[in-house]
Amino acid sequence: MQTDNEHLLGYYISRESNVISKGTLYFLLNRVGEFMIGKWVGCNYDSEFTWGFGVIAT
Repeated sequence: MQTDNEHLLGYYISRESNVISKGTLYFLLNRVGEFMIGKWVGCNYDSEFTWGFGVIAT
């Protein structure tokens, strides 16, 4: 069962007008609270659509 305090959502964009990098982030805190694992989806200079996995740990 998931509770409301286990999800981290965010986005990023470039402040420079000639840079197209932007995307969204979705991370989920594990049950013990030691780390978050998630995915990012966005676009960058090399591709209009790209994605990857990420981990945030203490």
